[in-house]
Amino acid sequence: MEPNRNEVKKSQKDAARLANMRLEAMMKHASVTGSQRDEYYDAGYDYSTDEDDVYEYNSGPRISPLRQPNIRRPAVNVPAAVGPTFVSSSVENNNKRQPSPSLALGRNAAENTVVSNNAFSRKSPLPTQPAPLKPPTVRTPSPLPNLEIPTQKAANHQRINGRPVDTRDAGSTDALMDQVDLLQEENDNLHDKLLLAEKKFQEAEARSRILEKQVASLGDGLSMEARLLKRKEELILRREKEIKKAINRNKEDKGEEIAKLKKKLEAARDKIESTEKKLREAESDAKSVRTMTHRMILTEEELEEAVMKRCWLARYWGLAVKYGICPEIAPAKHEHWSSFAPLPFEYVLAAGQRAKEEASTTDEGDVEKRTKPARALNDIVGEGNIESMLSVEKGLRELALLKVEDAVVLALGQHRRPSMFKPSVADFKSPGDPKYMEAFDLTGDEAEDVVFKQAWLAYFWKRAKMHNLEQDIAEERLQFWIDRLGTQPNSQDAIDVEMGFEELEKLGIEDQLWEASRREIDNSAQSTTQEETK
Repeated sequence: MEPNRNEVKKSQKDAARLANMRLEAMMKHASVTGSQRDEYYDAGYDYSTDEDDVYEYNSGPRISPLRQPNIRRPAVNVPAAVGPTFVSSSVENNNKRQPSPSLALGRNAAENTVVSNNAFSRKSPLPTQPAPLKPPTVRTPSPLPNLEIPTQKAANHQRINGRPVDTRDAGSTDALMDQVDLLQEENDNLHDKLLLAEKKFQEAEARSRILEKQVASLGDGLSMEARLLKRKEELILRREKEIKKAINRNKEDKGEEIAKLKKKLEAARDKIESTEKKLREAESDAKSVRTMTHRMILTEEELEEAVMKRCWLARYWGLAVKYGICPEIAPAKHEHWSSFAPLPFEYVLAAGQRAKEEASTTDEGDVEKRTKPARALNDIVGEGNIESMLSVEKGLRELALLKVEDAVVLALGQHRRPSMFKPSVADFKSPGDPKYMEAFDLTGDEAEDVVFKQAWLAYFWKRAKMHNLEQDIAEERLQFWIDRLGTQPNSQDAIDVEMGFEELEKLGIEDQLWEASRREIDNSAQSTTQEETK
């Protein structure tokens, strides 16, 4: 747009300058009055040569009328929509002769140029950046046509009153005025076109500025949005990197934690296995200890048997002291065993009586019915354990090795009649066999000893029946000895008692009872272990 405006200005200035110079030269030639010519003629001045000099203005320097000083310009009213209208002073008063019409025409042309230049100078300053839209094009006005100024000299010069008169003066002036009017009209048209183009240009420029502002605001918004999107994208990428790093770090940490946990798990498994192994060993030890403890602790039945045997030892060591058998150790042994069984005869007799009562009430004895006396005796003799049974067995073996029982029997037999007969075990068929000799009464100690042994035999056969030992003869033997209890013993009863002890020893009833009691302890321990496991 800027090059077009410069080009328009340049062409306008060139056209105006050329027109001014031509008009100035022509009007200068045409403005010479008749009086002046007469004066020139009287002075001997050749007017033809002057015309030749005037028409040769192209060879001289061009003087712009705008640069002439002290030239007053007439005021011109310029409408706002159309532009300035130039009125020539020579046209307003054709009849009145002007002293210098060339100066008036020059002023008009200069005023046209000045107004045109002022119109351009009143425009708003151009924007620093051109608008993206292409403004409407302004057609460059065509250059003014060259005026053909005749260069030939006038051939006919008339003289009036002795003075030369140019017959072409009036015609050439009218032609020049017509050409000036045409040029002025063309100049006005060009000026109107320029104003219209300038107005369109200003409108286009305003629209371009508005569009520039809109584009700038849109560009700012787009750039801001683009920056925000870019920043968000950068934040998202950074967040993704951080998340990836965190995931990798978590994976590594989790891997390390998993490895540590695996190691701990393996160590815990090993520890659990070792603990389970130790636990099994401890359970086995506890089971064995429990079994041993159960086996070490006597049952009520075994404790009762131990008390019975203590009563046996206390009685026979007492008889040994009475009859002077083993006087070195008999008093000490009697005192020791009497401390555990202070009333041996009464306790054994009570045990036989209980066996008789239990046999009359039920076929099988109830152990719970016999716990109370045994517990009462346990309170006297102390806790019953296997050591007490071992000490009792050791005392019985010592008694047998010293043959105290045989010595007591012999001492008691010295008070009987010497005709007493003692049958052998091999001839034993029945306690009431009639082949034996006639029975006789026994002394007090002998009778007491027979009753003591009868109660002893009844007690052990009752236990044998309870544990299903020797089932074919156990009930018969129990009933036999129960029937003998409560009667006055005689010599035959003494023989039957001795034979009964031999039979009891031969069958090993005491050993069988001990083994049966131990089996019950083992079964009880196993059932207790199974219940604890559940």
